[in-house]
Amino acid sequence: MPRGANLPAGHALGPASRAGSNLYANSQVSAASSSRQSIYGNQMPRAGTTAASTNASRPNGAWRTTAGPQNIPSNAPGQSTPQWRANASGTGQSQLSTNSRASAFSTSGNISLPGALVPLTYNDVERGDIVCAPHAASLADPNVPVGDPSRTESTIGPLSTKYRYMIVLAKFPQHMIACPLFSHTGRGIGFKPAHIRAEYMALRAHDVKEEDHTNETPHPALEVRYADSSKFRLKDSTNAHVIAPVVINYKSVKAVVGQIGARSIVGITQTFKQLMTRGLEDA
Repeated sequence: MPRGANLPAGHALGPASRAGSNLYANSQVSAASSSRQSIYGNQMPRAGTTAASTNASRPNGAWRTTAGPQNIPSNAPGQSTPQWRANASGTGQSQLSTNSRASAFSTSGNISLPGALVPLTYNDVERGDIVCAPHAASLADPNVPVGDPSRTESTIGPLSTKYRYMIVLAKFPQHMIACPLFSHTGRGIGFKPAHIRAEYMALRAHDVKEEDHTNETPHPALEVRYADSSKFRLKDSTNAHVIAPVVINYKSVKAVVGQIGARSIVGITQTFKQLMTRGLEDA
């Protein structure tokens, strides 16, 4: 079953009137997209292969269709490869709650996840996965005191360092690039000028209606299909900074905690391409 197979063909996650131009309208997503020809040889299924034919090569025989909540890897201690966690319900990870707007998830605080790092590889991560990985940037807030867990002193000045949630945008043999998620301490991005807000895409739970979700960007919101609610709780003010991707080594990923739907993968990819093209043309 393909990622996001329960979404009707041509379905747009946001009204075209607000999105300006609907990035999803002409997108065709099929199971074949997950079995595309890889430019890296045999690290990905060849075009025309099926999930069943490649199942044996996956960790513990598990093929990540990412169509359900039970297939998100967890980096539990003592495991040599990512395992599929089975919780008390026996179904794996939980769907996001309809009360996700009131939940406490924030990307601005320190993230504490159980278990030691278990090295991931190219084949353990899919585009659209939500991962928890190290993030470092210049310290924008000078009021963060020395000694604060999110502040690191360096030879080039103070840095903001923390584990941050990110959406995998593209994969390469030794690294991937991912778009970091920000909630701006619950404020969202409404305080930013319009041309800056255009660099972001909002996130909403799949069971939250569009009219019940606050989207402060000009793009359709990214739909979070499933997530490990014990690690990742979505907040209405969370946005992905699409045009500020981070380079991540597979070995540094703390956990894969969720995923966005198929059409949202198309949407974030096309938005990134448009913003990058615009930036290159203006250079």
